[in-house]
Amino acid sequence: DNNPASGDLVGHTFVLSSDVAPGQAISYHYSGIEWRVKTTEALSEGTEVEVTIADVGEFTVAAKDN
Repeated sequence: DNNPASGDLVGHTFVLSSDVAPGQAISYHYSGIEWRVKTTEALSEGTEVEVTIADVGEFTVAAKDN
């Protein structure tokens, strides 16, 4: 695994501070880094999400299954 740090971030959960939808991104500050957050589905502010892909400086998230 060439990116163990990124792998550790998959599964991280947080609550969206604003709406996000495909084709747009929001910022999320975590672990001293300002991450670009994107998604494949429309998600509303306040939705608990889970990181499904962690790339350099970028999280792809989906609604967390509760």
